[in-house]
This record gives sequence, structure tokens and C-alpha cells, in this order.
Amino acid sequence: MASNEAVAEPDVLEKGRTVTRSLAPPVPGAEVNRLLTPPEVARRWRIRHDKVLTWIRSGELRAINVATKPDGRPSYRVDPDDLRAFANRRAVATSPRQPNRKLRQKQPSKEYF
Repeated sequence: MASNEAVAEPDVLEKGRTVTRSLAPPVPGAEVNRLLTPPEVARRWRIRHDKVLTWIRSGELRAINVATKPDGRPSYRVDPDDLRAFANRRAVATSPRQPNRKLRQKQPSKEYF
């Protein structure tokens, strides 16, 4: 076996199930496209998870329902790309500030005497 190949080592779990995990170092950026739960989104943005659920239910934030029963309690996951698109749609663009009122024009003074 070459020294640069990843070695896999089996892990034995309860009830006789075996899972193979790679001992190779993690790929940088591999976790970027991991789906996020509403509480994870809420923690990133420092808001309540109820607000994230409201955005999902209203259709503003696109999410996937990964629940085992489609008509049961939903279990949403949000793709980071959809979260980025949502943030871009809600971004506030600042424009140069316009004066609130028109400045008074100087009138020529009238002489009364």
C-alpha cells in the first residue's frame, strides 16, 4: 500500500452494525455544503429559531423537509446556498442621503424707506 493512500478502519457499533470511517485528513471546505437545521441558522444569525421557521413556512427561506412521515412533524434542513440567496434578497442597499427639505432661496431684500 502506498503511503499517500487513505486507510479505512472499521468501527463496530452496538447491535452488530459496522461503520467504516476514513482516517484521511478532512478535506478543507468539505463541510461547506452541509445542510443546516433551523436552530443552527438561528445561532449563526443570533436570532430565535422561531423566526427561521416562520421564514421557511412563509416560503421566504427555501428548506427541505427530511421528516420520515411527510404528513407528520416537519424536520427542516436549509442548504447554505439557499441561505446565502435569502440573505442577498434581504440585504439593505444604502443610497446617498438626500436632503429632507429644500433650502430656502435667498430673496432680494426690499427697501421700505
